[in-house]
Amino acid sequence: MSPTKNDIPGSGKRRRRAFWKAPVFADDEITRQARLLHVVSWSYLVIVTGAMGWLMILLPQTPLRWGGILVFATVSTFGTLWLNQFGRTRLASLLLLTTLWLATSGAALTAGGIRAAEVTAYLCIILAAGLLLGERAGIVMGLVCALTGLGFVWFEAKGWLPASRVNYTGVSRWSILVTFIAIVIVLQRLAVKSIREALEQARSLLRERKEAEEAIRKSEEKFSKAFRASPDGIAISELETGRYIEVNEGYCRLYGHTREQMLGHTSAELGIWENPRERELLVSGLKTTGAVRDLEFRSRTRAGELRIISLSAESIEIGGQQCLVSILHDITDRIRAEQALRESEQRFRSYFDLATVGFSITGRDRRILAVNDEYCRILGYSRAELLQKTWAELTHPEDLLENEEKFNRVMAGTADAYTVDKRFLRKDGQIIHGTVSARCVRRPDGSPDYFVSLLLDITDRHRAVLREQEARQEFTQQLIASQEAERQRIAAELHDSLGQNLSVIKNRAQLALQLPGLSSDAARQLEAIERVVAEAIAETRSLAHNLRPLQVEQVGLTDSLGVLIREISQSSDIHFERRLENVDDLFTGNAATNIYRIVQEALNNLIKHSRAREAAVTLERDVRSVRLRLADDGVGFDIGSARTRGGLGLSNIRERVNMLGGTLTIQSAPGQGTLLTIELPLADCPGELSMEGA
Repeated sequence: MSPTKNDIPGSGKRRRRAFWKAPVFADDEITRQARLLHVVSWSYLVIVTGAMGWLMILLPQTPLRWGGILVFATVSTFGTLWLNQFGRTRLASLLLLTTLWLATSGAALTAGGIRAAEVTAYLCIILAAGLLLGERAGIVMGLVCALTGLGFVWFEAKGWLPASRVNYTGVSRWSILVTFIAIVIVLQRLAVKSIREALEQARSLLRERKEAEEAIRKSEEKFSKAFRASPDGIAISELETGRYIEVNEGYCRLYGHTREQMLGHTSAELGIWENPRERELLVSGLKTTGAVRDLEFRSRTRAGELRIISLSAESIEIGGQQCLVSILHDITDRIRAEQALRESEQRFRSYFDLATVGFSITGRDRRILAVNDEYCRILGYSRAELLQKTWAELTHPEDLLENEEKFNRVMAGTADAYTVDKRFLRKDGQIIHGTVSARCVRRPDGSPDYFVSLLLDITDRHRAVLREQEARQEFTQQLIASQEAERQRIAAELHDSLGQNLSVIKNRAQLALQLPGLSSDAARQLEAIERVVAEAIAETRSLAHNLRPLQVEQVGLTDSLGVLIREISQSSDIHFERRLENVDDLFTGNAATNIYRIVQEALNNLIKHSRAREAAVTLERDVRSVRLRLADDGVGFDIGSARTRGGLGLSNIRERVNMLGGTLTIQSAPGQGTLLTIELPLADCPGELSMEGA
């Protein structure tokens, strides 16, 4: 029995459905037959019921006869409908036809046999049989009805027919005729409808077949185009023998044969397979699974060149013969490229692991992806620990900004590499100095993929440079100290020895001028000697003063600077403005002398080189530092050139500032004057020299 849509899914039960509603099944053909039987059954029952009721009125002398026929028709009809609800359309049709035949034969037997009006119902039964069960069923039912009529004739000849219980009138016979005409009309309409549905179904099947044939034609056309145009080699061959049935241009190009040279020959004859055993494995796999994907094998061209092929194949049937459709892709270049890449990676890995400098690979998110042993040794971490960190975490905070700026320029695409000297924080807390050279490896679209970095440990070199700088600074400080000591000694010599002797000469010359009887020539000579000695004493005092500014010790640093500025202003055409705050309580002794020498050297340079008209000297103090500024509107100079050439005056200023633990900043450019700024901290801190271009 076919499942119906009246079933309740998953329950095993059936939903009750009224007999007057035609059932619906999953099979469209069964549904069509069930609906036809449903209409025939109900039409039969309705027409017979109306006819029997009318005959009971016309022939009231035989009500039981008409009532019996009506009951028999009703029971048989509902039995048919019940079977029809379960999809038993053939059995239900046989039941309906059998009951119709029995009812008609019984009615005719009691109404005169072959002369009875009911005999015409056989035509309806034959028509219904052909409609419900097909042409052969109609023929069989026709034979049965014909034989039944012949039986009536034979019974009548033998005198075996029972006496007729029905006295038909003209109207009653007409009523029976109308009943059968109605049944015939209904069956005829159903037959026409069934024929139309069959024709429509045939047309639909024909359309579907044409569409399928068109789809197959288009598919074959597409396959043919793809077959011919594919750059890969495609071949159709016999599965067992390997004999070629068809090959495309790509296949011929791959092996160097023409199409004519390949068709009709086997792959073994053409020497396609370097190892014939591989084809046997291919055939075995196709027989087992029906398809093979991406099978790699070694093949030979017509010229004997070895090629590595990736093969995908499926077995198909052509004309009753098992064949093989295979697609071949030459992967020789890819395999060679992969091999070269593996060798390159192995070389890189050996360089990476065995290098005497630190190697690292980092991502765009700054996270460390790979490191070599030297990198681990330099920073004191294990490989696993470093892979959990970023290079920013290992960088000294004071050096991170410069590194980030260079990294961001590469990420933005304005550079592909950068080099930076920075400090690292080792795991044990030590600070090491290193030079990092990083290059960005980019993706095909130009976006950054990862960075390859080299780390060179320059800690020892940096320490050596620091030691050299410290030694140089110590030497310079000692040199300056020895220079100051020598100046003080020379100044003392000039003041105490030469100065005293010159004073004695001057006094003796004055005493000689007071002697009586001195000639005029002698007097003139003595006066000349007195003037020369006075000038020599003045020069000696000036030399002693310059060699040792005693006023710094006597009147303090602030006033000494004021006197120095006033004297230089008087001896030049430069107009000086000065604002000096008192710092005598902050700097004494050598510190005060060094500041005095700094200002003295700076003012000498200003007079010699600046060609300025205006200059300003400012000395300020606050709770943290003392700031000294010297500015002029002179010609200025190029700081880069000054760094290259150097200069004794600037070097002396720089060294004295370093001795005081301060910082020196020079801002200048050609034609824009010069600004010299010195900042001296009140607490000890390392000094530095800073030179910037204006």
